[in-house]
Amino acid sequence: MPLPSPVSLENGITSNLEAPFNLFLKESFSGLNGTLKEAWDHHINSGGSRLRANISLSVAREAGLPRETQFLIAAAVEILHQSSLLLDDIQDRDGFRRGKPSVWNEYGEGVAINLSLFLITKAYSFVSEIKRSETSLQRNLEEYLSEAINETVLGQQADLESSSRGWSLERYQEISGAKSGTLFGLPFLLVMSLQGETQTTLELCKEIASLFGLAYQLMDDYEDQHSDNLKMNGPGILKNYHLNHWTQGPLFPGIVEDTLLQTDSLFKKLPNYTQTGNKLFRTHISSRIEAYCRS
Repeated sequence: MPLPSPVSLENGITSNLEAPFNLFLKESFSGLNGTLKEAWDHHINSGGSRLRANISLSVAREAGLPRETQFLIAAAVEILHQSSLLLDDIQDRDGFRRGKPSVWNEYGEGVAINLSLFLITKAYSFVSEIKRSETSLQRNLEEYLSEAINETVLGQQADLESSSRGWSLERYQEISGAKSGTLFGLPFLLVMSLQGETQTTLELCKEIASLFGLAYQLMDDYEDQHSDNLKMNGPGILKNYHLNHWTQGPLFPGIVEDTLLQTDSLFKKLPNYTQTGNKLFRTHISSRIEAYCRS
């Protein structure tokens, strides 16, 4: 089945998802009003790749899940990510996101926190609407959602509590895998659980999430290394790793490509319907590497 084709949506929710999904997401928040609605519109219309939603849609579609289920999974994953961004901005004291005032800066910390909490409960609501043939699956889906939230929070807390300057590459991967990778692994877990895959196969998603997180965080850190936005000092950690291990070749993007090759190997053990998700992630990172190398 083809991947979602680029579309243009009024209000700028995103330009790379199907129009029906964008409409679904917009209508899902039609009951929200007042300051929270203003804050949500302000935040979601600031841009972003919607990579996690795209991965969710493509994998769910390739698995043959009903369109409503595709949308519910993608919406749950995407708004959990948006929820985490709202809190990240407060904790990192980032006054701007994608060139616009961040929600806490524009509306206050209380509004940003409340909107984040609303999005988390909304994600559970989306998952609860997924129709399943076995009652045991309902428990599994909610458990995966809870685990993803817990891992993301613990990763962020570990980042806040320690100075990244003394981290090993392994520690960097552990934290970036939790805070950045967990929500990349969630779409695969939800779809594969609905497809009745074995627990052994599902466990591979955690390894993939860790590698996705490493590649994604390194990309972020290299893009931000000369700005005030650098958070986890990936370039410095990678430089120390390079010196301590006497490695040959470029520090970056070589190690990112090595990470992507490791994920390719893991995806060979997963069902065919997951491959589009890996392709989307790889394409996203590769395009950013090309842009970085040209700059």
